[in-house]
Amino acid sequence: YGFDTNPTVWALAALNMFFRGDGKSNIENASCFDESSRKLVSDRFTKALLNPPFSQEDEPERDFIDAAMDTLQTLGLMAVVVKSGIFADDDNSLWRNTFLKNHTLLGMISLPGDLFYPTAVDTTIMIAQAKRPQESTDKVFAYDLKLDDKVLSTVSLKSKKQYSKMAILTIDEWEVENIKTNFEDGIYHYSISIPSNYKLYINDIEVKDEDITKEGDIEGLERITKYVEIEKSKIYEIKYLVNEPKIKIVDENNKNVEYSIKDNNIFVGKEFKNVKTLEEAKEYIKGNFDIMKLAENYSLFMTNDLGGERHGFYKLSPYLIKDSYMYEYMWGWATQVDITFVSNHRLLNPVFTNEKIENFVFYNDKAFSVEVHLEKNMVVVGEKKVDKMSDRLYFVYYDGGYKLVDMKSI
Repeated sequence: YGFDTNPTVWALAALNMFFRGDGKSNIENASCFDESSRKLVSDRFTKALLNPPFSQEDEPERDFIDAAMDTLQTLGLMAVVVKSGIFADDDNSLWRNTFLKNHTLLGMISLPGDLFYPTAVDTTIMIAQAKRPQESTDKVFAYDLKLDDKVLSTVSLKSKKQYSKMAILTIDEWEVENIKTNFEDGIYHYSISIPSNYKLYINDIEVKDEDITKEGDIEGLERITKYVEIEKSKIYEIKYLVNEPKIKIVDENNKNVEYSIKDNNIFVGKEFKNVKTLEEAKEYIKGNFDIMKLAENYSLFMTNDLGGERHGFYKLSPYLIKDSYMYEYMWGWATQVDITFVSNHRLLNPVFTNEKIENFVFYNDKAFSVEVHLEKNMVVVGEKKVDKMSDRLYFVYYDGGYKLVDMKSI
């Protein structure tokens, strides 16, 4: 059972369940906060899954969590994706106390930082049991043991029992529930990825190529290197260090390269040719290739406005490589039912405004990427709307022309 106030999303969700043989398609085009909705699902289910919108002032995550817990029977389970800190920040302190008086928090699972790219929000899966108040013996505290800000291990303590002292103090007796070590590969260990023509030094000693763990495509360019040869990266696994090492990376000109460390990983990408404007970039682009026209057609295609056979797919296919990621993605959009559920709208005149092409990166003479920005002006259900596109498009010169092989939101 589920709710969504957006009629298009509601229709797609119901149809999706129907196609997968759900047999009920119990998706309501309504708000889960409506009194009628609450009565409809109150105390009915044993499990609830949700991913509420983040940082909506009028409808914060906790309201969605409370609504979900109301739908559960006693001891029912809920899993919800929330911003990290909902069980630690000051804004939610009163709500947390109320929540734990009525329900039990079973666990919090931290998710990777880039999982919801490009939102850059740290997230956690919160798991709770409905309508069983948190008991004192349910208390769990976790402590990180650190050396110079480096976590060596995490110790989890669980409340074993409580007793009173002098009738005014309540004291918990704790026991160790779990110890997780983080130094199986040594107190200091790193995975270091650098371009194949760079050099790595540890404590002023060059790390030789025979110590390379593996070679691979430069991160983020995998869909380009499938069709065009680009310098690869080499990856070193540095392990079993007791003391913090001195790490130095130099480029092909023997100049020091700056780097940062995140979660024991060091990634250094190759410096490619960067060009700011289209006029400058024309020196390196073969022929008369109209990037903005392709971007406009793609935008029209995604709202079913391009026209032509297969919703205009064949107007885009000359700029695609068959069986490539972008080809399969656009063909799927053109041939599946979702494209027919685009909201009713009409285009304004001018259709496109605030168009900009900038920040070219040339990987070699057969591959480049570029930022494309545009705004598509529409009227949707009687209201003016602006559909914005801000993407980096990746091209390769293949089979006599430039082909679009990847797109990434900026």
